[in-house]
This record gives sequence, structure tokens and C-alpha cells, in this order.
Amino acid sequence: MVNKTEVRRYLNVIRRAVSLLEAELDCDGDTLERLIDQPEAQAKSVAPQLKETENIEPVSIPVVQQTNEAREKHIQDLLAIDCWPEAVPEVLLASPTDKDQKNRASAVMDMVLDRSIEKLNFLDYGCGDGWITQEAKRRGAENAVGFDLVKSEKWKELIGPSFVHSLGALEPNFFDVVFLYDVLDHCMDAEFLMDTILKSMKKTGVVYVRCHPWTSRHATHLYKQGINKAYMHMFLSFDEIGKLIKDKPMFTRNEKNPLEAYRWWFRNFKIVKERTIKEPVSDFFKHPDFKTLLANEQNILEIDDFLKLMEIQFVDYVLIPK
Repeated sequence: MVNKTEVRRYLNVIRRAVSLLEAELDCDGDTLERLIDQPEAQAKSVAPQLKETENIEPVSIPVVQQTNEAREKHIQDLLAIDCWPEAVPEVLLASPTDKDQKNRASAVMDMVLDRSIEKLNFLDYGCGDGWITQEAKRRGAENAVGFDLVKSEKWKELIGPSFVHSLGALEPNFFDVVFLYDVLDHCMDAEFLMDTILKSMKKTGVVYVRCHPWTSRHATHLYKQGINKAYMHMFLSFDEIGKLIKDKPMFTRNEKNPLEAYRWWFRNFKIVKERTIKEPVSDFFKHPDFKTLLANEQNILEIDDFLKLMEIQFVDYVLIPK
């Protein structure tokens, strides 16, 4: 149980942050935009977004004059909160072995597939190291093809499947089954990707999609880079994350209403199945000061509605061509 001292320390951090952002709202210039905007590379949402924050009562805390220094101090204060909920359990922080990866690929196939893929042509789009592609071949796929823009050294070790890193290598009207597992939310052009999938699959084919929305607790996979704090990506800019992890963060589409975005991307497909996997949002994030901070950081008006969207951790789809 969190003690009162920890709770008071956490609330003081949040109140200072709210004060900083409220002060910047009243300032001339683009300082606030520099604080909270995503980089130019961030793709624009295609779905309607929640409206920007307004009419929030400011907290009576002395205004911090050194904006950049105050922002850096604010970030360090957030990271130092010991009672911040974890993004993932600690057991998942260890690097997986090859055996772990094989077991995970098998579990994913069991969870997602609703039919046999024996003697079918299978495409794992965004295959990474190729473990699911290899599992598809083990399950009897006639052709198991893994596609990824970045070549993996692991491909050389996996026996059975084939791997490509050029879209031109994907034969049109060829695949019976297509896997898109945690890919769409990390691509720059989701509509182009779905058009590519449509062209590469047979008219009788099926697409299995797992979406991992930006609104989920570990959407940007920061726990793999040393920041195991739930929803922390909502309180830092792309550049601030990069500075902290000393690397380029994983690109993640900032879709504040993910279900609307997904349904738009899939408009040329018939949605056979849509399944949302939800988890309650910790009360930690529901304190009024924290809600005000989140609303300011993300330009959100209906913060309670947004907290409901934050419950969505994954969305699974089964699609067929229209």
C-alpha cells in the first residue's frame, strides 16, 4: 500500500507540472507547442480527434520562469515517482531466448487463427525476426513468407520460411492468409499498407490483425528501453523520449480515438470480427490534478472519455476483402 508521504510527493509533482503548462497557455509565442507537440515526422491522425482543453481552473502555484529547465525538472520528477504503475510486469523485462520466442509465436497463432493454414500461402507482414513466419511453416503452410522493411540477421537461421524486405517481391493475388501483428500502429501510412495487403491477397483470403493503440499503457514499448512506466509516452514528446533513452523512439501513430481510425483504414475490407482487450486504468491516473495535466499535455477536453479509451490495450480484427 502506498504511504501518505509518497502520495503527497506525487501530487506535488503533478501540481507543479500543471502550473508550468497553465503558465505557458497564457504566454505569447510557441513555447507550449515546443513542449507538447510531436515531431514533424509524426503522421496526422485520419480519425476525428478529441477537442483541445479549455476552461480548466489553473492551480495556484508560483509560475516557473525558466521554461526549459522547469520542463527538464518536471520530467525527472515524473520519472522519480516510485508508485507509478508499471507498463508491464518485471518478468517481461528480461530478453527472451529463442525458445521463448518460439513458444510465444505458437501461442500467438493459437490465439489468433480460427482455421488451418495447411497447404495455404501465408504472409507475415512486419515479421521482425520471423518467428511467426517460421511457426506458420511448421504448421504446414505451402509458402510461409515474412516481410519487413528491415532485414534481420535471424532470418538466416530460420529453416523453412522465406523472407523479403521489398514490397516488389510480394506476388499479387497470392496469399490466402495475412498476419499483421502489432504493425499498423507503428507505420507511417496505414492506408497504403492496407492497400498493399489487399493487392497481395486472394479474393478469398483473410487478414488477421492485432492493433496496439497509442492509448494503451505500453504502446511505444518504452519498457524495452528502460522506462517501465504505464502511459509515460502521453506525458513526454517524441524528442524528450529520445533524449531519455539515447536512441530514436519507436514510431507510434498518435490516434486518440483508435477504433475510429482502424475502421477507416479497413474501409475496403469487411470486418468479420472486432475484439477489444481492455484493462481498468489505475486510480493513480484518475486524480483531478493528474487528469488536468494529461488534458493539457494532449489537448483533450473530455478527459473522462479519454480515460475510457485508455482501457483498450489491444484490438483484434478478422478481415476479408469486400
